[in-house]
Amino acid sequence: MNHLLGWRLRDIYVRYLNWRLVRSIAELQVLTRVSYAMLVVVPTLAGTWPAVRSVVNRFDTAAASLSSSIDNDLQEVNRRLIEIQSKFERAENDNPLAPEIQHVSITVNKIEEAIQKPRTEKILWVSLLTPKLRLYGDRHFSPLSLPA
Repeated sequence: MNHLLGWRLRDIYVRYLNWRLVRSIAELQVLTRVSYAMLVVVPTLAGTWPAVRSVVNRFDTAAASLSSSIDNDLQEVNRRLIEIQSKFERAENDNPLAPEIQHVSITVNKIEEAIQKPRTEKILWVSLLTPKLRLYGDRHFSPLSLPA
C-alpha cells in the first residue's frame, strides 16, 4: 500500500510539479504586485508595532486595575451587608416584645385556620347534599303539587 502511494506521488510530481509550472507562477503579475506591496507594508508594520504594543499593554493594565477595583468594591459591599444583617438580627433579638409578638402571630394563624376549615367543610357538604335533596324533593313533593 505504501509502495503504491509512493508511485502516485511520484507520478503527480513528474506530471504537474515541474519547471514549467514554477516559471508560470513566477511570471504572474499578481505575485509581483503583492511583493511590491509587502515591501511597503512589512516595514510599516515593523515600525508601528512598538506603539501598538504599548497601547495594548496600557489597556491591559487599565483593565487589570479596574478589575481589582471592582473586586475591592464588591468585598466592601459584602462586608457592609453582613454588618447590616448582624445589626438587624441583634435588633430583632433585643426587642423585649418579640416572644409575645410571635405568640400572638401563632394564635392568629390558628384562629384563621379554624375559621377557614368549617367554611370549606360547609361548602363541601352543601355541594354534595344539594343534588340528593333535590331528588328527595322531586320524589316526595311532586305528587302533592299535581292537581287531583
